[in-house]
Amino acid sequence: MSFSDLKICVVGLGYVGMPMAVAFAEKGVKVIGFDVCKPKIEAYLNGEDPTCEVGTERLVKTL
Repeated sequence: MSFSDLKICVVGLGYVGMPMAVAFAEKGVKVIGFDVCKPKIEAYLNGEDPTCEVGTERLVKTL
């Protein structure tokens, strides 16, 4: 089984969840992220990292 065959869900896209989701996505894993904070999700979808843990460049590459 390769990473591209895997699918995961990360619940909570804060200081721990988002970096973990990006790290998995960079390895080719299909990632679905979930968070209850709508403004945070909107920021991520706009290529902004409100936690400043991942950085815009890495975030945009994995969206």
